[in-house]
Amino acid sequence: MISGSGLFVYTDGVPEVTDGNQKMFGAERMTEVLRRQRDGTPEEITAAVSRAMREFTGDTPRFDGAAMRCPRDRGSVKEQEAETKARMKKEERT
Repeated sequence: MISGSGLFVYTDGVPEVTDGNQKMFGAERMTEVLRRQRDGTPEEITAAVSRAMREFTGDTPRFDGAAMRCPRDRGSVKEQEAETKARMKKEERT
């Protein structure tokens, strides 16, 4: 993996979850969520996909499990320190 890059791994239960009309969440909808979250932490990315799935399905019961992981290469120690400093500055502004 390239330094700072990430990977999103998921089971078929993520794109195949259905709403009340038996319409699937789909890979395209999942990909759109991932695009919007591309700079997020692994936790933010998986939370965003989970939230989008819940919003899509509403009260429809699920019949299949859905699992996802989002490992990210954090790069060198120097890169990690710079990332931490940038995140702290961002948090100070909010």
